[in-house]
Amino acid sequence: MRWWLTLWLALVCAFATPSLAEAKTKTHTVGKGQTLGKIAKRYHTSVAAICHANDIKKSDPIQPGQKLLIPDKDDEGGKQARKEHDRKERKERAKERKERAKERAKERKERAKEARRDRKERARRDKGNEKGLHVLDYPGGSAYYYFPTGRGRKTLRPVLMYMHARSGDPRHDCQRWARVASTLGWVMCPVGPEDRGGGRRGWANNWASGHRAAMAALNALRGKYGRRV
Repeated sequence: MRWWLTLWLALVCAFATPSLAEAKTKTHTVGKGQTLGKIAKRYHTSVAAICHANDIKKSDPIQPGQKLLIPDKDDEGGKQARKEHDRKERKERAKERKERAKERAKERKERAKEARRDRKERARRDKGNEKGLHVLDYPGGSAYYYFPTGRGRKTLRPVLMYMHARSGDPRHDCQRWARVASTLGWVMCPVGPEDRGGGRRGWANNWASGHRAAMAALNALRGKYGRRV
């Protein structure tokens, strides 16, 4: 008798209690001429539930081909479908961020590759033409320089560094000193950070900036020409 009572109670609970299974959300592709009202009627749900599930307003136009999440008839107000919509949105945004990061990394890689090609090309041109005045750009500044001339110019040679005076013209000074000093080695003239117009430069009354410019220029020259410096 007891087992009959247990079976009867189980059947009553099965028919009287709503399904505990999660409401199933469908995806509908809007067809030509369809409205939210027609779609809601087709799936036995409400327009308000569809709007809530898709984060749209009743007045928002829908277009053929548009994808809409359709709440299950037991999904009150489309709350469960809205959660699914939000999950998909977060996943799409994460995917877009990842793709943008990949594109930026690819662009940085291409720019770095192009910069390396440019540096190699400039170095090739410089090595092929060692006559005349050259300009060396490095992080934080630049310098004018001349290659060594005469015998042994392709071997290790000293660097004669000329620091221009206040309001001096480093380009003109480098050309002037190269006439008498390039046979001894490299002639190099760092450019002061202070622009005083007409090609004249200054050191902003700061000996430390001059020291940094001289060392940076020397290191850049060594980095470019290696054992010749």
